[in-house]
Amino acid sequence: MPNNSEKALAPAHRPNAALAHAPPANLKQDIGKLAGEPLNTFLICLFVWTFVNFEQSLFGYAIPEMIDEFNVDIEIIGLIISVGFGFAIVGAIIAGILADRYGRRNALVGSFAFSSIFYALQGLAPGVWLLAAARSLGAGGSAGISPISNSYVAEVAPPRLRSLMVGFLQMGFPLGWFLASILVVPLLTHFGWRAIFLVSFLGVPISFLIYRVLKESKRFERVQAVGANKVPSAKQLGDLFTRDLRRTTTLAILAFFCQGGAYAGLAFYLPTFLHEVRGYETTTAVAIVGSSYGIAILGYLSASIVGEFFLSRKATIMIWTWTGALALIWFVWWPERPSQDVLALGIMAIFSYGTAAILTTFLLEQFPTRVRATGAACASASVSLGFAVLPVLVAVLVGQIGWQLAVTLCVGPLMFLCGLAVLFMRGGKAGEAIADV
Repeated sequence: MPNNSEKALAPAHRPNAALAHAPPANLKQDIGKLAGEPLNTFLICLFVWTFVNFEQSLFGYAIPEMIDEFNVDIEIIGLIISVGFGFAIVGAIIAGILADRYGRRNALVGSFAFSSIFYALQGLAPGVWLLAAARSLGAGGSAGISPISNSYVAEVAPPRLRSLMVGFLQMGFPLGWFLASILVVPLLTHFGWRAIFLVSFLGVPISFLIYRVLKESKRFERVQAVGANKVPSAKQLGDLFTRDLRRTTTLAILAFFCQGGAYAGLAFYLPTFLHEVRGYETTTAVAIVGSSYGIAILGYLSASIVGEFFLSRKATIMIWTWTGALALIWFVWWPERPSQDVLALGIMAIFSYGTAAILTTFLLEQFPTRVRATGAACASASVSLGFAVLPVLVAVLVGQIGWQLAVTLCVGPLMFLCGLAVLFMRGGKAGEAIADV
């Protein structure tokens, strides 16, 4: 027998029905609501997401040097990456459940501090297996940052600015990689690969400061006030596969697996790819990757703007993913000198990585508040599954058919499938309200 609070929440359990009757949002009014909590929350989440991507990228930049020091081949490195993201699958789901039960702020700060400690310990690892352990625990801790910060921003953002704010939040990914490339070159040159990881220790004191200044989401507080967050963890996950949410959850998992796998199949190997296929020195390869990620910021901006004001979310995602697949093939096979690599990789990143800007908003709008972080966490876990599978698959194929064919056959089709999964999802119209409960 449902209690009174459950009866009060019942209408919002059907998020798509709630969306269908939402009044259109006013852009001018929403801009006026931006100051204060929405902007502060966005800036803090952007900083955390940028810092975490900064930390994650360091491993990819250090791969050539680690291979030399530990005398291992690329298959071992691929296995380390995959095991780390295996931990991330579990970490993302746990973080999402905790965020929906105990609040966005607590889960965000805890994940940030935990992951920073273990990412920093990579620089102190005396052997390859302790390096793998530190990376795995760091990845498990940081996996929750994406679903928590995205849910946080989606809940505080005014409706007509939600896509822009969530989309701009995704810029933390290329921005983190770009800033890391600036730091990595001098540190690698003067101090070696271990020094670059020690910067992560800064995340611990920063997390305490964030806890003091960040406010909890008011949407979560409303859910907490009626006790809708006090449900068993198994029920939180089970609710994602009820009749109202099953289709959304299943297709979201597929779309995010494809998007994450496509990224992981190449991004972590980019410096190594450029070193072995193009013949560049490590520092040159790092500079090319960093420059291209700086260009990729345009993808997040353009996808967010187009998906909010010109096309539907769904159409934008499909155009960006399928154009990214074509750009990938161009990057892998065409360039012959560094300037061409920067251009081709930058264009590929604009479309393939920029997809995340609008895909994340598209997903968050379809889950009610009480399971929004959990739903986002399942999508994030599927990204981590792609991260776990594709690096090993690509590494194995590289030894058999070479870098260019391995990347083309593994990464390109996943980009296409991501757009195809979104095609069969519901919704995608800009400016809709999101269900509170």
